[in-house]
Amino acid sequence: MPSFGITSESGTLKRVLVHHPGKELELANTDPGEHHFERPMDIEQFREDHKMIMDALSPQCFDDNIPASHLSQSERRNYIVKG
Repeated sequence: MPSFGITSESGTLKRVLVHHPGKELELANTDPGEHHFERPMDIEQFREDHKMIMDALSPQCFDDNIPASHLSQSERRNYIVKG
């Protein structure tokens, strides 16, 4: 059994590491097609929509206290696996 990854479609979700939209949205607007968007996006609206979704989710479902951008790939793996 792998020590990281999905091992069950019906297991209990313990933790989710959330990435909040950042500067990558500006990059996506420079060439929307290359980044799989149909057209340039309204970045502020995108961020507001993301915040609205996060606010609607139970705080018990995710942990946004640790910005993913500040963790190495190994640290992200440990954070998720250890839950």
